[in-house]
Amino acid sequence: MERERGTTIDLSVLFNDRRTGDRTSPSAAVPLPQMAAALAATRFDWPVARDDPHEPLMVNIEDAADAVLVRIVFDTHHLAPALAESWARAMQTIAVAAAV
Repeated sequence: MERERGTTIDLSVLFNDRRTGDRTSPSAAVPLPQMAAALAATRFDWPVARDDPHEPLMVNIEDAADAVLVRIVFDTHHLAPALAESWARAMQTIAVAAAV
């Protein structure tokens, strides 16, 4: 791929689990209808644009009340916005399928 594109491909990824709550005991399983409703209520937005992201891809998992908050920072010079959103939604679908 690098030869084909004539450039070095940067595979740097930063994964940062920033949760501070107790993660030693698993919570009760969420019923499928409730999980499906939560999936339908999720939000995807582009709140911040920066010219100098730290990495091409950063994934932060953060504390949130009754939810999982995942902040993903994409360098759109490396990954087109539509593809970035598609990747984020696929990650969500996989996480929900694993939880169910």
